[in-house]
Amino acid sequence: MTSRSPATRNVADLTNSEEALRESQERFSNAFNEAVIGMALVALDGRWLQVNRALCEIVGYSESELLEMNFQAITHPDDLEADMGLARRLLSGEIPNYEIEKRYLDKEGHVVWILLSESLVCDAQGTPLYFIAQIQNITKRKRADELKAVQQRFFERIVMNRPLAETMDFLVRSIESLSDGGVCSLLLVHPESKTLHRGAVTALPEAFNRAVDGASIGPCNGSCGTAAYRKAPVVVTDIATDPLWTLWPEVKDLALRHGLQACTSIPILNAQGDVLGTLAMYFTAARGPTEFELGMLRAASQALGIAIERERTDEALRTSKANLETILNNNELIVFLKDRDGRYLFTNQLFERRFDLSHNQAIGKSDGDLFSSEQAAAFRNNDREVLRTGRFTQFEEVVRYEDGEHTSIVIKFPLRDAQKNIYAVCGIVTDITERKKAEKALRESEEQLRYALDERTRLSQDLHDNIIQVLMACGLGIEGLRRFIKTNHKEAASDITRVITELNLVIEDIRHYIIGIDPALQFSPAQFRAELRRISLALIGVKSPRYRVRLMPSVVSQLTPEQAKHFLFIAREAVSNSVRHGRARTITVILQRHKGGARLAVKDDGVGFNPRVTKNTAYGLRNMALRAERLKGSFQLVSKPRQGTQIFVDLPAAAIGKRNVQ
Repeated sequence: MTSRSPATRNVADLTNSEEALRESQERFSNAFNEAVIGMALVALDGRWLQVNRALCEIVGYSESELLEMNFQAITHPDDLEADMGLARRLLSGEIPNYEIEKRYLDKEGHVVWILLSESLVCDAQGTPLYFIAQIQNITKRKRADELKAVQQRFFERIVMNRPLAETMDFLVRSIESLSDGGVCSLLLVHPESKTLHRGAVTALPEAFNRAVDGASIGPCNGSCGTAAYRKAPVVVTDIATDPLWTLWPEVKDLALRHGLQACTSIPILNAQGDVLGTLAMYFTAARGPTEFELGMLRAASQALGIAIERERTDEALRTSKANLETILNNNELIVFLKDRDGRYLFTNQLFERRFDLSHNQAIGKSDGDLFSSEQAAAFRNNDREVLRTGRFTQFEEVVRYEDGEHTSIVIKFPLRDAQKNIYAVCGIVTDITERKKAEKALRESEEQLRYALDERTRLSQDLHDNIIQVLMACGLGIEGLRRFIKTNHKEAASDITRVITELNLVIEDIRHYIIGIDPALQFSPAQFRAELRRISLALIGVKSPRYRVRLMPSVVSQLTPEQAKHFLFIAREAVSNSVRHGRARTITVILQRHKGGARLAVKDDGVGFNPRVTKNTAYGLRNMALRAERLKGSFQLVSKPRQGTQIFVDLPAAAIGKRNVQ
């Protein structure tokens, strides 16, 4: 075996080390150049020493171009100081490495967001040599985050009910800031003219804004008019040559004069697919939108559709509410709304005027806060009835106003939410106090009329039963005088005196009727018997039939004056009929107890008659029946031809002594 010399071994070891170093450097170079993220060696002063292909793609510069530059040249001015500060801390040994999100400006001047991870390489003595930088392109993530933040702030403004114009201006400015130099246009469809009108303040030239304001919707009306017509996105990469702008030459020339080379327009639709407007982005280069820009326009148009539809719905609700309040506040009905707990949610102006309350004093209050406990309990019970049944219900409620109590018809019905649950009770109040007063006055008038008619009937009966009967009796007496005035002067003089007496009594009764004094105020048993005897003197004296009176004093004592008067008049009519029509020889008047009550009976032995033939034509019989009815009693007539006549008037025990005669 031949052994190698030390020199030979050293050479071999050196060769191996160089080979390993070469392999290591080659592996590092391959890893550096083929890495999917940007890699760079950066001098301590910021010059690029070595860059890989991924970094060149991120910033748009070639390798040779970058090696002539430093990182400061492509860093966004607003992010440079933060990056330099961290680099100084790394050089000083204060930190071992650092990581920062920052912006580069690519070769076209576009913003590129990156995540930079930086470390420091030192020699064996610890002297810094250069930086190693790892750069990841995070532009998509950052823009997505920014767009999400914009959407969140946009919807926050909607929830906070910020003005729609202000909210749309915010969204347009945000979209412009997130785009690569795009300028937005927001046009809204006029609900009546169906033309497009400016809906937000944008960075477009004012002359161009005025030119497109009022644009019509059609198949070849530029980007926005066509997008609204198609209800689909329209991308025009070159306004100068695109046929959609050919029929709009004046606006086309104006756009080109202001450097607007391309336009992408997205229709804004509501949930039903109706066009509400368009959102467009103009570019100063002949290009289409980036993927991010197109996605951003689509998302923004959807958000605008929600906001515009909500605003129009809210405006329609506000208009409807205003119209409803105008109607409710300009009628003669009280209208209110209460929640399930009885607290007022709404009161119209008439409610507030009637109870001298302001709107704020009524809303949120309960009936217990506004009315007496008795009234509040009644109102609350009615509300609970509506909540229980869930049906339209009508109540009559009494409320005390300043001018006194008022009666009202209150119609109450439940209000239901989208799930059909009752959330409130609505009440509509019609004041019927005047109607009630009119009804009361009408009832009183009817009672007065009925009383007047009853008085007329009573007066007619009294005149017939009292005065006319006596006059007829006087007539019969005078007729009898003619037979014997020449033969029996003494008897004739006595009869004349009796007739004059009766006529004087009639005159006195008539005077009482005229001045409103009842000729029979009180009747004792003796007076009652005397009045019956007077009947015999007036009606029977001439023809002299036998006349008998049988009274039970205890019954007479229990009669009221009115009841006694009616019994006397019935007896007088019955006796008169017996004398004038019945040609009776014997007449008996009886007042006695009958079944606990009182019975008046008048019986004669006259010629009799058939009641079914005469009862509907004989005025005296009708009067007797009516008087019995007014006594709350019964009237019975018993008669047959040649068998005499009997009349019975029965007054039940419950009616004796009661002042309830009609």
